[in-house]
Amino acid sequence: GTDSPADGEGGLRTASFGDIAYTSADLGGLAERTFSYTISEQDGGSVHEGVAYSRALYRVAVALTDNGDGTLGVSSTMVRAVVDDGMLAEDAPEVASHTATFTNSYRPNPVELAPDQLIRVRKTVLGHAWGAGESYTFDISCLQAPDGADAPLPEPAELTVGAPAPDGDGAVPAANEGAFATMCFSVAGTYVYEVVERMGPADAGMTYDAHASTATVVVRDDGAGNLVVDEVGGAVYDNAAATTDADAR
Repeated sequence: GTDSPADGEGGLRTASFGDIAYTSADLGGLAERTFSYTISEQDGGSVHEGVAYSRALYRVAVALTDNGDGTLGVSSTMVRAVVDDGMLAEDAPEVASHTATFTNSYRPNPVELAPDQLIRVRKTVLGHAWGAGESYTFDISCLQAPDGADAPLPEPAELTVGAPAPDGDGAVPAANEGAFATMCFSVAGTYVYEVVERMGPADAGMTYDAHASTATVVVRDDGAGNLVVDEVGGAVYDNAAATTDADAR
């Protein structure tokens, strides 16, 4: 065994097995005898709390020799038979340092936005009632992402909000909401998204909302192999008919 690096650190840690004592009895009456050992990491190939354990395997051959003068000679060789990902090592190279190295990698499980965390848009139409088949489309893009992260986008990266259903009295509300599809995050950090309304025809009597709203998604590594979404901020839009004041947001 060996000590683990401090939280958030990588790097190298070393440890040694205890001594192995050989006696002439171990030769079993032979002038020379070879003892074979394998070195591998426990739980190799498994993943625990985001840590992938190495599948590497080393073979050690210890040659014990009767020197003929009442003493014993010992020599050893080590070869790396299997590499960290479980593949056979090409030509099984000898390890001159006699140090078996194992690489563990930490990669937390990705996280998707839950239904109550989706980036939402509220669409308000002022100046006239929603018409049958009337709809408005919004586009989303990423403005900021953690270094080295591929910023996810919803699929598709657009949202169409149609007319709301009538209420119990048969009246059609002025506003309706929609949500972009979920996104999957594999790197912790802060993501900033921009939501804009796609402009419609200028001659339709509708003033379209030209502002851009931002939505922030904060993703945290819980240190136990999981990413967690801590915060999601939404975007809200209002439209105004040409006969009313335009949205001032």
